[in-house]
Amino acid sequence: MRRWIALVTAALLAPALVTTAPSAAQAAPVDPVKALRQQLRPGHGVQITETDRGYSGRSVTTARHRGVLQFDRSGIVAVDITRRASTTPSVGRGVYMRRTIAVGGRNYHFEPSELDKLPEGRTWVRENWKGPWDALNSDQILNVIDPVTLGYMLRTSALRLPERGGVQYRGTITWAQLHKVSRSFRELWRLGPLGKLGRSKIKWRLWLDTRGLPVRVLTEDTLGGFLDNSVNDIRYTGWGSLVTVTPPPADQVIDTRDVDYDAKPRTPLSVVIEGARTGGPADAGARLSLGSDAGREKTVPDVEREGTVADAGREGTASDAGREGTVASTERGRAVPAEGGESGPTTTVPSEGQRVVERR
Repeated sequence: MRRWIALVTAALLAPALVTTAPSAAQAAPVDPVKALRQQLRPGHGVQITETDRGYSGRSVTTARHRGVLQFDRSGIVAVDITRRASTTPSVGRGVYMRRTIAVGGRNYHFEPSELDKLPEGRTWVRENWKGPWDALNSDQILNVIDPVTLGYMLRTSALRLPERGGVQYRGTITWAQLHKVSRSFRELWRLGPLGKLGRSKIKWRLWLDTRGLPVRVLTEDTLGGFLDNSVNDIRYTGWGSLVTVTPPPADQVIDTRDVDYDAKPRTPLSVVIEGARTGGPADAGARLSLGSDAGREKTVPDVEREGTVADAGREGTASDAGREGTVASTERGRAVPAEGGESGPTTTVPSEGQRVVERR
């Protein structure tokens, strides 16, 4: 009799155990700030691809950035980023190009428009690097690589939208709030009392992947009334990649104090760079590798060919959200589509044979 009762009891309990098993096996909610801090490891980093459009009257300035950020436990310690900017209608400068390498407390930049002012054989100008944010060479006002800034955005977001492949957050932050919580913002802008500027608002969208890591930030701002509107779209790919940023060769570098910037250039300022992978001497820049490839060291273009956030977007992940428009329509009625089809960063060891072409 006792054996029969035990068998019946076991039979009744079995469905309950099966029902509760999945809930017990569910993963704990992802903490994005914790996930970000775990990525801040020496010798590791992330790739960025950024497009910024600034509107002022009939003028539109478009700036594109590509490159890599290198981390340690404190955050960003080195960068290698190339910026290309142009204005429509053209103001006679063509495409302005600047490549920035910041490592070891030094900031090096390469600009074709400055080459005529440098001694023969010198192509890089060295400056003191007062902080990691000085060298970011980015137009994105919200730095989600900063755990404090990321945490504040998540806590104050007005909307959370679960999506396939991740989650999207939306919100608004004022310059005064950002100035209070973001060290990188304070160091980069070096503003005193904000006054009316502190009331300026930044509309933002943030996409996180299933690991809780940022893959995209889209912002809309007037930069305190300086512009009619500014729309910035930045993508983060290759989290956890091995990144090593190296300075340019010493014999190609000149200190900024030794440059005669008042010298009359021998060529017009309207210079453009031919070739998608140019950007400075071949011995400088970032090396990047992925641990899953048996330790083979790759350059950034290798990673580009393997896919970017935009590639993932075509498969319907969280990074694909918002491709139809911007954070919101601008006051002037413009809706700027996100940059979806561009490849990853090109700020890596470039091929030789760079050509500077004059536009006369």
